[in-house]
Amino acid sequence: MWRGPPGEFTRSPFARFRFVKSSSIWKIYWRRQTGNWDLYKPSPSAKNLTVALAIIEADHYGCFFG
Repeated sequence: MWRGPPGEFTRSPFARFRFVKSSSIWKIYWRRQTGNWDLYKPSPSAKNLTVALAIIEADHYGCFFG
């Protein structure tokens, strides 16, 4: 249960990117309810950050935006 005052905002990371220098790709992770980070299975990597952001925006499995 939220115990803060009404209208108070909180921030919680829901996506993580890691650049793999050896293959020049971005790995895409989502945060599980437990707080652990898992690769986003439908599209675990992207060739550039713009594509990675588009994958998160599409969110086909509902991992990022429910």
